[in-house]
Amino acid sequence: MPVPRWGAERYEQLLGLPSGQLVAVIETMHRYARGAPPRNWTAARDRTPADDVRIQNLLDRALSEGVMSGPRWDRLTWHLVTDHVLLPSRFWVDLTERLLVEMIISDGVRWHQRYEAFNRLLSHPVGQFAAIAACTSLGSDRSNQVVVETISALDFSSHRDANSAVIRELREPSSDQAQLGALLACFRKLQLRHFAEPERRVLSQVLLELSHDSAGGAAKVTADQLLALSAHVARSAPAAGWQRPVLTGSAVERELVVSRVVSVVNAWVRPEHESFHDAVLPTLVEEMLYAASWDVRLAAASFIAASPYRDGTARALAEEFKSARALLERLDWALSLLSALRLVGRHQERRLLEQVVLYGGASPAVEVSAAYSIGHLAPSADVTALRAAVTKHATQWRTTRSVHSVAVLAGLSYSAGVSGRLDLLQAISRSHDVPRPLVPALTWWLGLPSWVLRSVTA
Repeated sequence: MPVPRWGAERYEQLLGLPSGQLVAVIETMHRYARGAPPRNWTAARDRTPADDVRIQNLLDRALSEGVMSGPRWDRLTWHLVTDHVLLPSRFWVDLTERLLVEMIISDGVRWHQRYEAFNRLLSHPVGQFAAIAACTSLGSDRSNQVVVETISALDFSSHRDANSAVIRELREPSSDQAQLGALLACFRKLQLRHFAEPERRVLSQVLLELSHDSAGGAAKVTADQLLALSAHVARSAPAAGWQRPVLTGSAVERELVVSRVVSVVNAWVRPEHESFHDAVLPTLVEEMLYAASWDVRLAAASFIAASPYRDGTARALAEEFKSARALLERLDWALSLLSALRLVGRHQERRLLEQVVLYGGASPAVEVSAAYSIGHLAPSADVTALRAAVTKHATQWRTTRSVHSVAVLAGLSYSAGVSGRLDLLQAISRSHDVPRPLVPALTWWLGLPSWVLRSVTA
């Protein structure tokens, strides 16, 4: 029988973990594996007067300029769903729009808590309409700097409006990023059988066009992802366990990499009993690095990030990343490592990426991806390296009009935004001769409400 929510909360208390570190990840894993948490996850109980006061206080915060931490969103949406609270339609709109923005600019446990909170609203019989509309509107907003996550958030909603929004962004995308978000949503929608035959035909046609598109279109979708998604379309199988990773190299190469990572992790953790062998860890490492489906990679990395294996895994991935193979030769491998480091990396790995952006030594594409990844690693009060990197690439732009420097500055702006470092964003915006392509990003980040930015770092 699955552990109930109160049991996971008790483990957090006993282990001295931050609130939500286990609960939020377990809820997300249940959603990936089953489509929703099991019935015993939250025990049914009668609503009390104390609940009414709690709901009112949380609503007052969420519908005003109050700070809403991840645990507060968790409690509020849990009450809204389980206690069948009635709200005016404009309240649903305000709640979902604010929660969506906070979700897409959050990270780590804060993101998991808001992700689960938003999915509760997506499954609410009334709240789902406002939640779907929020994703559709913000996803098509060309000023939005986090489009992929906005559209892909519709993956668990079976409502026809959510399906229509995803198909529309596939067929007539608002942007390449919106089309990528729609494609990522399709992995889960196909497994959960959300699409009817006409919608699957549209998806098949889009995949065919993308496979022959040498000019771009959802440029970040890899050949392996297209192949895996095509297989999903062909069989339209119901969810029955997690898909196996799609090979991105030889089987021997993959086995060697997984073995190296696991060896470092085992040496780092040093289990109490030397005979202990965790048979699950190699599978998680393999899925984290090689699964074609983005959500399988996310799930595996999230499991590791919530476990004692996190620091050892981060150290092992950093060593892999520092190799010439990752920095200069294999872009797909470097991006896979960076994707995993976004979830398991800490201060030491953040410093590594800052050095790459500041001093170079990597291919241009890896340098840009590192700039976008820095903000997802452990926040640091010392932003000396980031400021130096901003100065370096801003100077290169002014002297050479380097397109690469603009791309790196965009990544650094994103990292400053998700880290809540408005001072860095303001410094970039005030610099002489700001690159024109950077203006929309700076305007969007600096235009976010201050209470939203305070909430995501609370």
